[in-house]
Amino acid sequence: GSSRGTFTTDCGRNENGKFNPDNVIVAPGVSNGAHHMHDYIGNQANDAFASDDDLANGATTCRNQGDRSTYYWPVLRLQNGQDEDDVNADGGGKDQNTGEIQTPSQVTLKFVGSPVGKVTAMPRFLRIITGDAKAFTNGDANANASWSCTGFENRQLKDKYPICPEGSQVV
Repeated sequence: GSSRGTFTTDCGRNENGKFNPDNVIVAPGVSNGAHHMHDYIGNQANDAFASDDDLANGATTCRNQGDRSTYYWPVLRLQNGQDEDDVNADGGGKDQNTGEIQTPSQVTLKFVGSPVGKVTAMPRFLRIITGDAKAFTNGDANANASWSCTGFENRQLKDKYPICPEGSQVV
């Protein structure tokens, strides 16, 4: 049978300000393997050199303290002339990434069931990447992130970041 249920997990929105330009999945053992800064929630032991033991014993920002998963994505920057602390750092200004890093107002981690089969737990230490880091140039066929504005959630953009009207926020 199918598993049509969903669940969400609350791990915050990077209130701790954990950032680094590493990517333990794509470039394990390589500092600045992403060449851009990431927001991190969930497991706080994540960097390019994180071992399975580090991740198993790392602190978590998740409300469910048993959730040791790491969730991360490239930061969004506001081009307002304000420099961040990373202006002279890898993943920041050294890689031509400039602007004020924006803290998300909300992060939703939603897991959806399958209409065609049973859902089972993922193996421990499984590493998954989703989407396409070059979706802008490759097209949106593999782009999983979408953007909208509050009050206009019925319109989702995958190929560009929206400019929302005054009083509306990017979601």
